[in-house]
Amino acid sequence: MKKERPQTNNRDRAPSAGHENGWMSREDYRQKTHGRRRPSRRERRREQAMFDWYGTHRGAEEIVAQRSSFDEIGDVLKETFSRFGMQKAVVLEEIQQSWADIVGQDVSRVTRPSSVKADTVEVEVVNPAWMYILDREYKTTMEQNLRNQTGSKVRNIRLLPAGRRPRE
Repeated sequence: MKKERPQTNNRDRAPSAGHENGWMSREDYRQKTHGRRRPSRRERRREQAMFDWYGTHRGAEEIVAQRSSFDEIGDVLKETFSRFGMQKAVVLEEIQQSWADIVGQDVSRVTRPSSVKADTVEVEVVNPAWMYILDREYKTTMEQNLRNQTGSKVRNIRLLPAGRRPRE
């Protein structure tokens, strides 16, 4: 004897696992890209229902409003780097981007942040005379500005001659 399966209507079915981001999201063929990425039959019917209900112009607006929002690429990269244990690379990139603001234009021309180890950023200095001046007169100010910029993720600065960075 054959067991009868209860008949269910598509409307009774719970949304699939891929659609929790937005019920109008196009995720049925998400593995396809570019020209091959077209809406599935179910997605087309859903979009056509929105056009029938709201009209041509407002239907398009409603479809966009019901889809999940996109994430900023910077946020996605930070999340990916943190997932793979590369938070130091993100912190170093942030420091390099704002280095002129942290230390000033003149000092940024003769220095370059090269790596982050624990809570210390290693900074390469072009010549020993500048290294002496920075170490004696500006290091505490640079460290304070660095703490303010990074939210105390990095607290110390280690000055090194350019090209003499110790091996990791």
